[in-house]
Amino acid sequence: MERRFFLGLLGGAALPDPSAAPSVRMHHELSVFRATDFSEDRTVAGGQFPLYTSRAAGAAETIPMAVNYIRTAGYITAGDGGGALYKKVEAEPSNQGKLRSADGAWWEIIGSDFTVTQFGALGDGETDDRAAIQAAYDMVPVGGWLYFGKGKNYRINSKLKFNRSVNVDFCGSMVTLNNSTFPNNRHFDLLSTLGSAVEWTGTIGAGVRTFRVTNTLAVGDTVLLALGQDPHDAQEEHFIRMCKVTAASAGQFTVDVVTPYAINGHSHFFCLVTTEVAGVTIRNLVIDYVDATTPDVHCWIGYVHDCIFENIRAVKGRIIFNPLNSYNLKFTNINARVIRAGNSSHGRIFTGWQLENVLIENVNGTSSDRGSWFFWENWCRGVKVVNSTLIDDDFSTSQALLHVSGGSYDIEWDGLTLGFQATADVVSTGGTPAEYRLRRLRILNKPNLIELDKVESWADVERDVSFMSPGGWVTSHIVGRLSPSTTRNVKIANGVLRRLWIYIESTTGLMAAYLIDEIASVRKITDSLTAGKWAEIPNGRFYGSAFNNDADAPEKTIQFVSEASYADDQNYAIVVEYWPISGNAATFQIGSNVAPLTVSATSGTLPTANGTVTIANADTPTVVELLEYCRELEAKLNALRS
Repeated sequence: MERRFFLGLLGGAALPDPSAAPSVRMHHELSVFRATDFSEDRTVAGGQFPLYTSRAAGAAETIPMAVNYIRTAGYITAGDGGGALYKKVEAEPSNQGKLRSADGAWWEIIGSDFTVTQFGALGDGETDDRAAIQAAYDMVPVGGWLYFGKGKNYRINSKLKFNRSVNVDFCGSMVTLNNSTFPNNRHFDLLSTLGSAVEWTGTIGAGVRTFRVTNTLAVGDTVLLALGQDPHDAQEEHFIRMCKVTAASAGQFTVDVVTPYAINGHSHFFCLVTTEVAGVTIRNLVIDYVDATTPDVHCWIGYVHDCIFENIRAVKGRIIFNPLNSYNLKFTNINARVIRAGNSSHGRIFTGWQLENVLIENVNGTSSDRGSWFFWENWCRGVKVVNSTLIDDDFSTSQALLHVSGGSYDIEWDGLTLGFQATADVVSTGGTPAEYRLRRLRILNKPNLIELDKVESWADVERDVSFMSPGGWVTSHIVGRLSPSTTRNVKIANGVLRRLWIYIESTTGLMAAYLIDEIASVRKITDSLTAGKWAEIPNGRFYGSAFNNDADAPEKTIQFVSEASYADDQNYAIVVEYWPISGNAATFQIGSNVAPLTVSATSGTLPTANGTVTIANADTPTVVELLEYCRELEAKLNALRS
């Protein structure tokens, strides 16, 4: 039978200090031990390096004074994954990685990586393993790894506190939460530790990095800046960021980050970060909770940066991740069954506040009781979600699938597949600005509405229409004149509208204006028009059951109805962006359904972004004149976009 021993040196020489050698990866090394290999305790090399079957066996032994290191083959039994290397120390260690032998000597576990089993975690799904896991985590040095056993179920009756730059590999095991009391009804907190706050007041402009406030900071310190009051949420700050101090004196300090926008004049504060969490990887975790309990956020993440979260699965969960006040985060391979559990503020994979530069890849979510899948608020910026599939069969709520609010901007979903109940909006927004983009969007059934000017490329699977070529929409320009007592139908597109602008010279005597599709769905747009100004028509950028901008009825018409009091020969102009389904997709459309520029004058002018374009012969405008007019319209269009 093969036996693996760590041999003492011949001639009674001292054993080299293992703490000075490269780290032994305990989770791999200890896997070679089998319970049958250690049917009895053994001492080798004249007592220089005793090896015991378990921690209890070592504690029961009287160990010769000359021995400085001992090894166990398991925590409870040999081969259970809890074997460890211990070093004799002069006094009782302050941590839980210790044992006391029968001769009264204290021994402390050593290494740079540890397993939870080395500290007594059972992973049997019944025992509360929280204390053992926390003790193991607290023992890992900064930069080291904590490993869980494979294929186990660790129950915790209170949250885990991850508050240092320590990596955690759950090794595919499940962690089951059994707590309903806030804030301990979480799986873990990953948080930097903050010192006391120092407050001051004053207006802070954009691009500022030096702050005039009494301080005791030193170059190289990490601070949390919290500036102003969020104009959208009185409970939150306007700008929050962890940053490094690059210069400091008693009356001011400078940091390595500039404010991205002007901050209002409410009070501000900074905190010294006393223990910084950065560069951490957390991976291979399966989340669940006891059915009778009500969890809060499962993974609460705050005041951290440059962290990676990968291969996380929630058997069921409410809010899987809530990162806040953090930057440079990456989440990859996230699978979750989301349950709202009757609380409208829950049922999400992500809720984020004050985030910067976040990448989320490969998300699969399912739900029959959902709130919002992604909820970005309070000035999140630079958040990108790539390749996600979210399927919801919840017919008890009409909440939007995605949410962007509180001044958040530069939010993007790229490669998003959505299946949902028909009465849900795709995205809800709040606050100014609330900027987002959707690329490669696939909707499995038509939503209540979606704002298509935020969509780069998309497909409606239910209707078998696809516009997946980036920038595949076209722009058309239509010009004409209106007369009194007239119903004028102006065909504007064969397709799905992306954006629609109308200029009309006069609205006096204009009875009504409508957006109509080919199956006679009608949307009145009169109130959107303003005489002598370009107006964007909201109905021209929404798609869904709440608006008549449908792929089922692609032909779109604007109908003007004028009264007898309407002034003769009033100009109108229309600019439309749309995804063509059929018909002419040229950049300029003018046909029999568009009135001549004039019926009486031999010359005239048309309104543009920069004044007017003169038409020498309004009855027969030249191509050059029309192209010049189109260029002016494009200038206006670009101005509106910017």
